[in-house]
Amino acid sequence: MASPLKYAYPFSRLSEFGWDKYDATMTGLECPTVTGFQQTSAKEDATLSFNCNPQYLPEMAEWFTVVTLANNHTDNQGAAGLAETRQHLEENRIQYFGDPDPRDLDDLCDVISLPAKITTSANQTIKGNLPVAMCGYHWFIRMVQPDQLAVMKQYSQYMPVLAFPHGGVEYKTAPDELKKIVSQHDR
Repeated sequence: MASPLKYAYPFSRLSEFGWDKYDATMTGLECPTVTGFQQTSAKEDATLSFNCNPQYLPEMAEWFTVVTLANNHTDNQGAAGLAETRQHLEENRIQYFGDPDPRDLDDLCDVISLPAKITTSANQTIKGNLPVAMCGYHWFIRMVQPDQLAVMKQYSQYMPVLAFPHGGVEYKTAPDELKKIVSQHDR
């Protein structure tokens, strides 16, 4: 908040990535957005429990079409905080998918409407929307289970499916031992 850009500051350099070339952009929202909840960054670091001010979301909506909620922090403020986060995303017209609990098969995948451009044989560009099943899975401490893959496969009979895994140890830039073992096993 020390920057004159205030709530726009975290997004201020995204234009450097040439985003104007893309029809849609996606990211992970790794914090609930609960109104009025504040804690120091020292307490966040000590507890690894996060919250983002909902006042960031209007600026986020300028940059991101879709966010995944399938990670180990989106429910840091409990079920009510997760519900409020979904409400704030809807108010800001940011689509979302996934759930912090990968065992929740009902929220594993959601149909998202992505903007799309189609070029006709007459070389005309038509803008529209493409339904896509977005499936969010965080495997912070759990492996993907057959029933979760089955849900994704059901959607794949009707539309493209994009799976967004989330995993890793906090503040580490390399995979932990479990991820290394899984990666070696999957080869």
